Amino acid sequence: MKEEDSLQINEQVKISEYSPSLFEVVREMDNVASKDILGSLDAAKNRQQVFKAKESAGKSGSFFFFSYDRRFLIKTMNNSELEVFINCLPDYV
Repeated sequence: MKEEDSLQINEQVKISEYSPSLFEVVREMDNVASKDILGSLDAAKNRQQVFKAKESAGKSGSFFFFSYDRRFLIKTMNNSELEVFINCLPDYV
């Protein structure tokens, strides 16, 4: 079972954070607070960024985009990519 936390940005936007305890370590190393993430991922402010990313989606259907303030890079993942990422994460940290 995957460890997962959810962050509700608004009624339409929900962000899932997998392995939150490991990412907490990464955030602490980079001095990133949860409020920083909330502010950078504001749905209204990122609307343009999301539409730009969809225009350039790759073969897999996933896409990348920077948050409007360019502090964070967001990537969508399919389930198999997610599994690989979660398995590699402890070694990354």
